[in-house]
Amino acid sequence: MPVELREVRDADIPAITAIYA
Repeated sequence: MPVELREVRDADIPAITAIYA
């Protein structure tokens, strides 16, 4: 997991979940 995702993860958790799920 890139460090960039770690910061945006909090706000983009729903979007990231849809992409990675």
